[in-house]
Amino acid sequence: MQHRTILGMGIALLVLLASASCGGGAGGPGAGQGLVLVSFSENAVDNVALNQRLEFRFSEAVDPGSISAASLQIREGDAFGLTVAGSFHVQGATVLFEPQLASLCDQSDSGFKPGTRYRVQLVGSPEEFAIRNLVGQTLRDTGTFEFLTRLDTDPNKYTDQIPGVGPTVVSTSPADGDAAVPVVAGNRIEIVLSENVDPCSITDETVLVDIYELGDPAVNATAPNGRTSGFSSDGTNSGSTADQAPGDPTSWGAVGTTSFAGDPRRLLCDIHVVQDFTSTRIVATPLDGLSVGEPKFPENALIVVRLTFDIRDFGNLSISPTAFSFTTENLALSRGAYAILNDGETHYEQSGTTAVVDPDPRAPSRAQGYLLFSGDGDNGVDMLMPSLPKDPGSGCTLDRQPNDGSLDNLDAVADMLFDTGSTPNTCPNETDGSTAVVWEFASFRIRSGATVRFIGVNPAIILVQGDVLIENGGRLLLRGDGQGGMPRGAGRTGYAWTSYSTAIVAGGDGVAGAGDGGDSTKFEGGNSGKDGFTGFGSPDGQNVQSGHGAGQGGTAHDTTYPSSPGTAQGGGGGGHTSAGITATNVLGSTHKNQGPTKGAGGSPYPTDPNPEKLLTPSAGSGGGGGGNEEWDGTYDGIYSTGGGSGGAGGGFLDLTASGNIIINGTIDAAGSAGGSGGSSNYYAGPGGGGGGSGGGIRLLTPNEIIVTATATITAVGGAGGVSPNGASGGGGPQNHGGAGSDGRIVLEDGDSVIPGILTASVTPSEGQPGFFRGVFDPGRFKGGGLVSVAT
Repeated sequence: MQHRTILGMGIALLVLLASASCGGGAGGPGAGQGLVLVSFSENAVDNVALNQRLEFRFSEAVDPGSISAASLQIREGDAFGLTVAGSFHVQGATVLFEPQLASLCDQSDSGFKPGTRYRVQLVGSPEEFAIRNLVGQTLRDTGTFEFLTRLDTDPNKYTDQIPGVGPTVVSTSPADGDAAVPVVAGNRIEIVLSENVDPCSITDETVLVDIYELGDPAVNATAPNGRTSGFSSDGTNSGSTADQAPGDPTSWGAVGTTSFAGDPRRLLCDIHVVQDFTSTRIVATPLDGLSVGEPKFPENALIVVRLTFDIRDFGNLSISPTAFSFTTENLALSRGAYAILNDGETHYEQSGTTAVVDPDPRAPSRAQGYLLFSGDGDNGVDMLMPSLPKDPGSGCTLDRQPNDGSLDNLDAVADMLFDTGSTPNTCPNETDGSTAVVWEFASFRIRSGATVRFIGVNPAIILVQGDVLIENGGRLLLRGDGQGGMPRGAGRTGYAWTSYSTAIVAGGDGVAGAGDGGDSTKFEGGNSGKDGFTGFGSPDGQNVQSGHGAGQGGTAHDTTYPSSPGTAQGGGGGGHTSAGITATNVLGSTHKNQGPTKGAGGSPYPTDPNPEKLLTPSAGSGGGGGGNEEWDGTYDGIYSTGGGSGGAGGGFLDLTASGNIIINGTIDAAGSAGGSGGSSNYYAGPGGGGGGSGGGIRLLTPNEIIVTATATITAVGGAGGVSPNGASGGGGPQNHGGAGSDGRIVLEDGDSVIPGILTASVTPSEGQPGFFRGVFDPGRFKGGGLVSVAT
């Protein structure tokens, strides 16, 4: 039902009709009496559907030649912006305007845009290009009208063309059962539907075009169209080429054909919908013949086209799943070459193809393979150890673990520990050219209740040929949580008040490329807490103390007995996306610095031209250790209390898949918290350690990333450690450790639309520094594009 907002429409119409009946000839308007607009059905309507025809009724028949975008102007906005794409149809005294219907999911080619105001102007006398009747008389007056289209969020933004009925297939070309369809330039598949459909529902996942069988190349049976076919009922040149198994579209039933083992071979196609108010067609153009730009069907093949129930009309009603099939002609043997996409038509084992130096020594001058961006699915004997890198071009040929010839499906049903190595890797990998270590799986799944943790010093890349699924309750951790064999990433509590302390409280230990936290040192006459260490991706290198991104240690304080309440300075937080938080340094009334004020937060990084995209791995840096609180005067050099040590940064993980990435559980690359200062029985207390900065998470796929309300994806910075007051003397200034900054999260898929992103817990989130969402960029991989080409 349309809800209309009427702005004086009745009054305007009465005035219009009244003017038409005065001074325009006896009896009012009629044939040749002067043209008047009687009604415009969408005038002042505030919820016009995007596929709504506009209807203009006049007092008499209209000259079709006078109707154009100049005389009947329909434009975006109050300022007469872009002319709306569409077509006019004149039916006697009625003029219809049909806006162009969207064929693209983003509606960029739609005539009407959602939530947009439109202004309509009908040009009348005295303009030369005014609307006219059949005897040449012009519309008496120019009229201007407005309407507003429905919002993009309106479930009824389109009107269902045939309400209550789902779309059906009216016809196909080639037709179901056609034999020996010609293989010629310009081949394409056309499917005519009964009504308009949502263009977002037309994809290569809802319109499936596959090759199920190959005909016998030695058979040249003659089909009814005069072409030769390798599909023959008896396997000879005289057998019937008709479908011998019409009840099964995936089998022709001919003798001597070859079926593919396992799944059929996908025929890559450009698939789109072409529709207007009179027809709807799905067009699938094969992506063969790239060298000459001439799409062709593969020869001697059984091609099956399937439409899934996910195809929906504008009323969100599904099509009944439909399938049809046809065979293509068996071409005569000829000398020459043509280019094909290296998928579908060519029967080969895709997982066996790897990047090689040109020319390929396996087939000189014949073919050149290149890197599969999602790996070969073979990780070797031990799935918990990385596979490569191995890069002959760099002279670095050390295998982390060689392939064992079988595909590996990672299915974590219990806790697992992935080891990135105890020493920094020096071999560039073949994925992004960094020294991150690489795992390669055919599929990747973490079940509910299972936790996959990373240890070791190197960033991690996981390449998956199929889908990635982290179930609700499944966890993937990139920080030292001190459990399951993991080092402890959080800073430790400083040593308690003591005499002549020799204690050193170690900072948190980073994993997967993260920097360590700074130590809290023993009493040495005014030593500050030690600076943290850099994460992978810092311009100073990995795990460099005091380098770019590392938080500084806090300054030590001293005071005379019995002293005033107060604490030493805390350590600064690690930097990453932004600078870490600098710890405050507020002195108690009798306190003084033991050296210059420090405690600065680490600087942001990386510094490459596109830091937000994480083109190279980047892990979190460690926070600085908190300063000690010492006594001066009579007890100088005797008594002190230790600051908390710094927390480690969060690690780095790249998860790249050819299939979908579905996150219902947790991916955690958070920085660890700084340790609290030690306890004191007297007045003064030590500083808290700085928190480590968040790490880096890259989720990349040319298909779809889906997150749900139960998902957590975090690279949040660690909290600063607490700086406690001494047990005596009440309150006083407390100098807690500075928090680490957030890390980075990069989400790239086929369309940059991430379902569920607004309901999931993501830190940093959309719109915050450190969050990037975009279309999958294959250029970040050393192999180049998404699709390899063979000749």
